[in-house]
Amino acid sequence: MRPFPIPFNEEERQAAVANLSGVRPDEDPILREIVGLVRGVMDVPTALVSIVDDERQWFAARENFPVGETSRDYSICAHAIITPETLVIPDTHADPRFRDHPVVVNPPNVRFYVGSPIVLTSGFRVGSLCALDYVGRERPDPAAIAMLESLARIVAETLDRQSAQSGDDRETERDQGARGEILASSATSFARR
Repeated sequence: MRPFPIPFNEEERQAAVANLSGVRPDEDPILREIVGLVRGVMDVPTALVSIVDDERQWFAARENFPVGETSRDYSICAHAIITPETLVIPDTHADPRFRDHPVVVNPPNVRFYVGSPIVLTSGFRVGSLCALDYVGRERPDPAAIAMLESLARIVAETLDRQSAQSGDDRETERDQGARGEILASSATSFARR
Protein backbone atom coordinates (compact mmCIF):
# COMPACT_ATOMS: atom_id res chain seq x y z
CA MET A 1 0.00 0.00 0.00
CA ARG A 2 1.27 3.46 -0.89
CA PRO A 3 1.61 5.96 1.95
CA PHE A 4 0.33 8.76 -0.31
CA PRO A 5 -2.98 9.38 -2.10
CA ILE A 6 -3.25 9.59 -5.88
CA PRO A 7 -5.16 12.61 -7.26
CA PHE A 8 -8.08 11.76 -9.53
CA ASN A 9 -6.39 13.63 -12.42
CA GLU A 10 -2.90 12.21 -11.84
CA GLU A 11 -2.06 11.55 -15.50
CA GLU A 12 -2.87 15.12 -16.54
CA ARG A 13 -1.25 16.50 -13.38
CA GLN A 14 1.95 14.64 -14.24
CA ALA A 15 1.94 16.28 -17.67
CA ALA A 16 1.84 19.67 -15.92
CA VAL A 17 4.73 18.58 -13.67
CA ALA A 18 6.69 17.46 -16.75
CA ASN A 19 6.35 21.01 -18.12
CA LEU A 20 8.41 22.17 -15.13
CA SER A 21 11.44 20.15 -16.25
CA GLY A 22 13.31 23.37 -17.07
CA VAL A 23 13.12 24.57 -13.47
CA ARG A 24 16.54 24.20 -11.90
CA PRO A 25 16.43 23.45 -8.18
CA ASP A 26 17.75 26.16 -5.86
CA GLU A 27 18.57 28.55 -8.71
CA ASP A 28 15.61 30.92 -8.80
CA PRO A 29 16.25 33.90 -6.49
CA ILE A 30 12.52 34.56 -6.02
CA LEU A 31 11.85 30.99 -4.89
CA ARG A 32 14.85 31.13 -2.56
CA GLU A 33 13.55 34.38 -1.09
CA ILE A 34 10.10 32.88 -0.63
CA VAL A 35 11.37 29.91 1.39
CA GLY A 36 13.28 32.37 3.57
CA LEU A 37 10.08 34.36 4.13
CA VAL A 38 8.17 31.19 4.99
CA ARG A 39 10.75 30.26 7.61
CA GLY A 40 10.37 33.71 9.16
CA VAL A 41 6.57 33.89 8.98
CA MET A 42 6.11 30.40 10.43
CA ASP A 43 9.17 30.59 12.71
CA VAL A 44 10.37 27.15 11.61
CA PRO A 45 13.79 25.71 10.78
CA THR A 46 12.83 24.34 7.34
CA ALA A 47 10.84 25.57 4.34
CA LEU A 48 10.49 23.96 0.91
CA VAL A 49 9.01 24.48 -2.54
CA SER A 50 8.14 20.85 -3.19
CA ILE A 51 7.17 19.49 -6.61
CA VAL A 52 5.39 16.11 -6.46
CA ASP A 53 6.51 14.01 -9.40
CA ASP A 54 5.42 10.49 -10.30
CA GLU A 55 7.73 8.59 -7.93
CA ARG A 56 9.51 11.40 -6.10
CA GLN A 57 9.22 14.90 -4.75
CA TRP A 58 11.95 17.36 -5.61
CA PHE A 59 12.60 20.77 -4.20
CA ALA A 60 12.65 23.80 -6.48
CA ALA A 61 13.87 25.76 -3.44
CA ARG A 62 14.74 24.73 0.10
CA GLU A 63 16.18 26.07 3.30
CA ASN A 64 17.73 23.85 5.94
CA PHE A 65 16.85 20.54 4.33
CA PRO A 66 19.77 18.23 3.55
CA VAL A 67 18.59 16.61 0.30
CA GLY A 68 17.25 17.91 -3.01
CA GLU A 69 14.62 15.20 -3.43
CA THR A 70 12.98 12.27 -1.68
CA SER A 71 10.84 9.33 -2.64
CA ARG A 72 7.17 10.21 -3.02
CA ASP A 73 6.61 7.73 -0.19
CA TYR A 74 8.28 10.31 2.05
CA SER A 75 6.10 13.16 0.82
CA ILE A 76 3.57 14.77 3.11
CA CYS A 77 3.23 17.28 0.27
CA ALA A 78 1.60 14.47 -1.76
CA HIS A 79 -1.28 14.79 0.71
CA ALA A 80 -1.34 18.59 0.49
CA ILE A 81 -1.98 18.54 -3.28
CA ILE A 82 -5.28 16.70 -2.96
CA THR A 83 -6.94 19.33 -0.79
CA PRO A 84 -7.96 22.83 -1.87
CA GLU A 85 -6.98 24.38 1.46
CA THR A 86 -3.70 24.53 3.33
CA LEU A 87 -2.83 21.28 5.10
CA VAL A 88 -1.94 21.92 8.73
CA ILE A 89 -0.57 19.17 10.98
CA PRO A 90 0.42 20.65 14.35
CA ASP A 91 1.76 17.31 15.62
CA THR A 92 2.19 14.35 13.28
CA HIS A 93 2.38 11.99 16.26
CA ALA A 94 -1.15 13.01 17.30
CA ASP A 95 -2.63 12.69 13.80
CA PRO A 96 -3.67 9.11 12.92
CA ARG A 97 -3.15 9.83 9.20
CA PHE A 98 0.54 10.60 9.72
CA ARG A 99 1.82 9.03 12.96
CA ASP A 100 3.20 6.03 11.00
CA HIS A 101 4.18 8.01 7.90
CA PRO A 102 7.75 7.25 6.65
CA VAL A 103 8.96 10.86 7.04
CA VAL A 104 7.62 10.94 10.60
CA VAL A 105 9.01 7.64 11.91
CA ASN A 106 12.30 7.93 9.96
CA PRO A 107 14.71 10.86 9.59
CA PRO A 108 14.12 13.74 9.37
CA ASN A 109 11.29 12.89 11.84
CA VAL A 110 8.87 15.66 10.89
CA ARG A 111 6.50 16.59 13.74
CA PHE A 112 4.95 19.84 12.43
CA TYR A 113 3.86 20.47 8.85
CA VAL A 114 1.94 23.23 7.12
CA GLY A 115 1.72 23.20 3.33
CA SER A 116 -0.23 25.26 0.84
CA PRO A 117 -0.85 23.71 -2.59
CA ILE A 118 0.97 25.24 -5.55
CA VAL A 119 -1.77 25.60 -8.17
CA LEU A 120 -0.65 26.52 -11.69
CA THR A 121 -2.85 28.62 -13.98
CA SER A 122 -3.82 25.34 -15.65
CA GLY A 123 -5.50 24.41 -12.35
CA PHE A 124 -3.15 21.53 -11.58
CA ARG A 125 -1.69 21.17 -8.10
CA VAL A 126 1.96 20.35 -8.75
CA GLY A 127 3.32 20.55 -5.22
CA SER A 128 3.25 22.65 -2.10
CA LEU A 129 4.98 25.50 -0.35
CA CYS A 130 5.58 24.07 3.10
CA ALA A 131 7.05 24.74 6.50
CA LEU A 132 8.47 21.95 8.68
CA ASP A 133 9.56 21.57 12.25
CA TYR A 134 10.88 18.61 14.19
CA VAL A 135 8.83 19.28 17.31
CA GLY A 136 5.05 19.55 17.67
CA ARG A 137 3.67 23.09 17.63
CA GLU A 138 0.47 25.07 17.94
CA ARG A 139 -1.62 25.66 14.83
CA PRO A 140 -0.36 28.81 13.04
CA ASP A 141 -2.57 31.88 13.30
CA PRO A 142 -4.84 32.70 10.34
CA ALA A 143 -2.62 35.61 9.23
CA ALA A 144 0.41 33.30 8.90
CA ILE A 145 -1.62 30.75 6.93
CA ALA A 146 -2.96 33.51 4.65
CA MET A 147 0.61 34.70 4.04
CA LEU A 148 1.72 31.14 3.16
CA GLU A 149 -1.18 30.86 0.71
CA SER A 150 -0.27 34.20 -0.86
CA LEU A 151 3.35 33.14 -1.24
CA ALA A 152 2.24 29.81 -2.77
CA ARG A 153 0.39 31.80 -5.45
CA ILE A 154 3.61 33.71 -6.19
CA VAL A 155 5.46 30.38 -6.43
CA ALA A 156 2.84 29.15 -8.92
CA GLU A 157 3.19 32.32 -10.97
CA THR A 158 6.97 31.93 -10.96
CA LEU A 159 6.77 28.30 -12.08
CA ASP A 160 4.24 29.17 -14.80
CA ARG A 161 6.59 31.83 -16.15
CA GLN A 162 9.57 29.52 -16.07
CA SER A 163 7.75 26.73 -17.89
CA ALA A 164 6.50 29.21 -20.52
CA GLN A 165 9.98 30.48 -21.30
CA SER A 166 10.59 27.61 -23.74
CA GLY A 167 14.14 26.90 -22.78
CA ASP A 168 15.19 30.48 -22.07
CA ASP A 169 16.67 30.17 -18.57
CA ARG A 170 16.86 33.90 -17.94
CA GLU A 171 13.97 36.07 -16.87
CA THR A 172 13.65 39.65 -17.94
CA GLU A 173 14.62 42.28 -15.41
CA ARG A 174 11.07 43.58 -15.55
CA ASP A 175 9.61 40.21 -14.48
CA GLN A 176 12.11 39.85 -11.64
CA GLY A 177 11.49 43.41 -10.48
CA ALA A 178 7.70 43.00 -10.50
CA ARG A 179 7.83 39.80 -8.47
CA GLY A 180 10.36 41.32 -6.10
CA GLU A 181 7.95 44.19 -5.46
CA ILE A 182 5.12 41.72 -4.77
CA LEU A 183 7.31 39.83 -2.28
CA ALA A 184 8.37 43.01 -0.52
CA SER A 185 4.75 44.17 -0.33
CA SER A 186 3.65 40.79 1.06
CA ALA A 187 6.35 40.78 3.73
CA THR A 188 5.53 44.38 4.73
CA SER A 189 1.81 43.58 4.86
CA PHE A 190 2.41 40.60 7.16
CA ALA A 191 4.76 42.56 9.42
CA ARG A 192 2.01 45.17 10.03
CA ARG A 193 -0.42 42.53 11.38
